[in-house]
Amino acid sequence: MGPFIFTLTTRVWQLAAINLTALGLTLLGGGLLGLAPALAATLWATARMNTLTAGQLARGMWREYRAEFATANLAVWPLALVVLGSLTLALVLPMLALIVLLPLAWIAAGYALAAVYAISRLSGSATDALANARIGFSQAPMSHLIPVLALPFVAWVASHQPLVALYFGLSAPCLFINTLLAGALASAMPSQREILQ
Repeated sequence: MGPFIFTLTTRVWQLAAINLTALGLTLLGGGLLGLAPALAATLWATARMNTLTAGQLARGMWREYRAEFATANLAVWPLALVVLGSLTLALVLPMLALIVLLPLAWIAAGYALAAVYAISRLSGSATDALANARIGFSQAPMSHLIPVLALPFVAWVASHQPLVALYFGLSAPCLFINTLLAGALASAMPSQREILQ
C-alpha cells in the first residue's frame, strides 16, 4: 500500500474514532453540558493526530474532558446564551436583525470558539480561558469567524447524511479549525500541551 493511501486511511480512522469518542462524551455530560468540554477535547485530539494513535487520542480525550469539564462550561455557556438570545431577538425584531443582532451572534459564537480553542491548548480557569480567548480572537478574528459561517453547512450535511455526521460531524470541523488557527496562534497558544493526568 502506498504511503498516501496509508496516511489517508489512518486519518479517516482517527477522525472517526475522535468523533465517536466526542459523541460519547457529549452524551455522558447530559447533552448540552457535555458539548463544550467534548468540543475542547476534540480540538485537543485533532491537533495531535500526527503523534498519537486512535486509542491514545480517545484516552487523552477522556482525560481532557474530565479535567476541563467545568472550565469549558463556565467559559462557553454565557457566550452561547448571548448567541441564542440574539438569534431569538432577531426573529422578533427583524429591523435590528441584520444591523445588530446577527453580527452580535456571529461575534459571540466566534469568541466562544476562541474560548474552546484556548481551553484545548492551555490549562487554567474559566477566567483564564476567556482572557486567552480575547488574545486569540484579537490576533486572528476572521480565523475564528469563518468556521462559524460554516455551521449551517455542517448542519445541512448532518441532516442529509447522518452517517457522515456520526463519523465525522465534530472531528472534521475541528480538524479544519485547528488547521485554520494553528498557524495564526502558534505563539500565543502552543498545540503540544501535555495531557492532564
